[in-house]
This record gives sequence, structure tokens and C-alpha cells, in this order.
Amino acid sequence: MCEETSNIITAEPEINRGYLEVPLENIKPKYFSKMSIYLKKDNNYSLYCDADYYFSDSDRRRLLENHVNIVYVSAKDSKRYYRNMENDMSDILKSKKLNAQFKSNILYSTNLALAEELMEKPPESDQVRRAQDMASNTLDFVLNESKALQHLTNISYHDGYSSSHIVNACSVASALAKEIGMTDHEIMEAISRGAILHDVGKSFISSDILDSKLELSFEDMDTIRSHVKHGYNHLSTMGFIAPNVMHYIMQHHERLDGSGYPEKLRGGDITMFGRIGGIVDSFEAMTSIRPFREKVLSIEDAMQELRNQSPEKYDRDIVNIFCNMIERTLFDTVNDDSDAHDGVLIKTVDNVELTDRRRHPRHYFRVSAELCPIIKAGDKLRLGPAEKVIVHNISRSGVGLLSSRPLDIDQNICLKFLREKPAIPDLTGVIVRKLLHSDGWHTLGIKLHKILSEEMVSTIVS
Repeated sequence: MCEETSNIITAEPEINRGYLEVPLENIKPKYFSKMSIYLKKDNNYSLYCDADYYFSDSDRRRLLENHVNIVYVSAKDSKRYYRNMENDMSDILKSKKLNAQFKSNILYSTNLALAEELMEKPPESDQVRRAQDMASNTLDFVLNESKALQHLTNISYHDGYSSSHIVNACSVASALAKEIGMTDHEIMEAISRGAILHDVGKSFISSDILDSKLELSFEDMDTIRSHVKHGYNHLSTMGFIAPNVMHYIMQHHERLDGSGYPEKLRGGDITMFGRIGGIVDSFEAMTSIRPFREKVLSIEDAMQELRNQSPEKYDRDIVNIFCNMIERTLFDTVNDDSDAHDGVLIKTVDNVELTDRRRHPRHYFRVSAELCPIIKAGDKLRLGPAEKVIVHNISRSGVGLLSSRPLDIDQNICLKFLREKPAIPDLTGVIVRKLLHSDGWHTLGIKLHKILSEEMVSTIVS
């Protein structure tokens, strides 16, 4: 189907291009403070009110009464929007009017917005304090919601961004602290905070190295390894970070057999915080795409790798607890008949994505493809202009990819894999999830119109 379009559009991503989709239900008007609000009709955006107008609850109700359930803010205002959400996060998570999946959507996407600030350049003390507060909010959500990790996993991204990595690590580490049976809130909080701050040292490293698509040289690898000391030294100057948080940051690459870095610590010299950090960081890294490698381990293979390297490199007891938790998270069914996916930035159109994702294992890899929007012209369908995208995961029922184009939820698409052998048929589906990154790229979740066979999935990822 995509063969009908030969011209490929490869426009450079722009941070201020596009709009952030915001559902009005359950959203407080104060979140729109000092930003313009737009409405959309027939793929055109029109200004509803400018930044000087006070958007009130009466405005919100009036729009809902007129069946306007979605409004938009410009991408350049997204940081302000999520900062407003961040300031209210504790009350959002305590609200009894909001269901758990909705809270998860808000928490995860707000954490991502802050994480991108942390990784953009060496963070200032205010940003670090905010990150610690958001880590504490994540821990409280995990402690108070029995299926918090399942909900957060449903909307997590493994798209290779450092921001996604540290947010996922914070969610998983918080849940692991609970799973281990810890009761000391201060210790649990140190684990959550260490997880969200553990990679801030990468903000000192050139993106030319971090984002290189070539196999890294020994010198480049040494530069990347320096992120641990960069982060530790930078955060040490702030004077308000707890010692156990610093243990997590400094030791998350140490290994029990002394093969880790930066100090080559062994056995009992590695604290519990370093041991937990090492397991969580390794698992997240193994299941996330990297610019310089084509394939990524499946979740099952990553867990087996942790088991295979225990107790030589990883604490066997913690690995066993961790793997049991992940297996239960993957295969337990989240039963929620409410509108669980009516999120803020990350949104799905129905419950099919959730149930399909649990029923069909997700495979992580990296390959180029072409994406064409399917456009309705009268009573006929045609293909819009194609663009190159990066596919980074697939299951029998869905695809995850990176796109420079700001496509919308509910947009039907055609996906064509570029390699000739083995031949792969074009896939069609609908966009059910999307995430706008600060660099202008979009992570998209596609629900396929037709369930793939296991054989076809194996062919695609081979």
C-alpha cells in the first residue's frame, strides 16, 4: 500500500512545532495559566483564547457541554503546562475522583517533562529539588496503589531517550523497594530519588557520543563511563542530597565481582542502594533501544540475563525478587472498566491496547521504515506523504516508533519496512498513544488493524 508514495519527507524536527493534546475532563483550569489554548477542526488549529485570558472552570464546562472534549496548547508551552501539573501532583495523586490509570498517565508524562530538563544540561539545585519531590510522589503512588507498576508499565517508553530511562528506573526502583518489603520510608525514598537522579552526569557528555549510531570506541566508552563521577561531583556540591541517594548514584554501575566502575568495588563494599540501582539500570538498558545497536533484549531475555549473571555480578536475592515482580507485572491483568486511558499526553483510544499488550509479548529492536498517513478523500482512501521513522518495538498487535511528524491520536497509518529481504508486507493501524519529546520528535504507539502471526513478528525482528 505504501508503494503508491515514492517521495519521502524528512523535515527536521522542531521543538516549537505541533500541539499538545489535553483532555478537558478532570483537568483544572489553573493548569492552563499564562498559555494560549487552541481548538482543532479538520486538521486546522484555531485560537480559542490567548495567554492573557483567564481560562475559567466556566469556560471548561461550556466547552464540554458543546462536546469539545479536547483542547490543545502549543508545543512551546508544554513545559509550562507540565510545570503547573507538577506543582499540583501530590493533590492529583490523592484525589479519589481520578482512577489509577489516569493518575499514572499524569505522573509519568509530568516526570518525563522534568526528566528532559534534567538531561538537557547539568541541572540546577531547583531542578534537583523538584526531581526529588517527583520521585517521592512516584513512591507514594506505588505504595498507595496496588497495581501502580502495572499501570506505569502500560504507558512506559523504551525509546532510547535518557529521560524515558530515568523515569522508568524511578517507577521500577520504587516498586522494587516495596516488593523487597522495606518499611523505612526514608530508605525507600532514597531509592526512588537515586533512580531519578542516577544518570544526570550524562548531561555533561556530548550528544555526539550519546546519540552516535556507530559502535563506540574505547575512548568514547570511557567518556560515557565518566557520567557517574560527573553526576556525583555535581550533585555533591548542592549539600542537600541524602548520603544513601548518593550511594545509588555512585554505585549503580558497580558489580559484585569487581568488574564494574568507577571504583571497581566488590561484594560487601557495594551498598544495597548500589545493588538495587545496578539491577534496575541494567534491566532498563537491556530493554531500551540504543543508537549504536540494532537489537534489544526482550523483557524475558533481560530477566534471564540478570539471573545468569547472579551472584557473580548481581545480588541473587534481589534479582529473584525483581524478576518475580516484573513477571507478575507483565502477566497480571489490570481490570479497570473506567475510562482508564483518558490521559494527558499519553493517551489510548480504548482498552484493546492494554489487553493486547499483555497477551502478546513485545520485542525490542531498531529498524528504519516509512510511515504514510491514510487520508479520507470523499468516499475514498489515499496515502499521504511518506516520512522515515524508526521502529523500536513490536508485538503481534502493536508497534512503537519514533517520528518527526506530529501525527494525531486516531490517525490511521500505513507502515512499510525498507529492507527488501526478507520481504515484509505493509502494516496498517491506528495511532493510540503519543509522546512529544523536547527535541521535537514523537514516540508513537500504533495498534495494528490485523493481529500478526508469531512467524511474521519473528521475521520482522530477525
